[in-house]
Amino acid sequence: MDAFLHLLCLPLDGSVLHVASTVWTAIFLGQDPDKHRYLSEVQILEYDHLVGAVNEGGFHWSLIVVQPKDNKVLYINPMGEQNVSQQQILQQWIIH
Repeated sequence: MDAFLHLLCLPLDGSVLHVASTVWTAIFLGQDPDKHRYLSEVQILEYDHLVGAVNEGGFHWSLIVVQPKDNKVLYINPMGEQNVSQQQILQQWIIH
């Protein structure tokens, strides 16, 4: 998953940062605070989009795109998004 997203982000002139799924999953599912430090070392406002996959339940992947300059979070779940999940994802980004 990470390799594919990384390759997709390469030709986008540095305006998109791919964030590893381990970091994105830790942030958005409220796990392992040590992995959150990765983003503290990155100037996120230099990017138009932060892109990463979240592993939910150990077998299901969702895509999360953050637009830091616009303060927006896009949660794409191929199985369909539930309002509760959307709210939890947004809350985790705000907390972070």
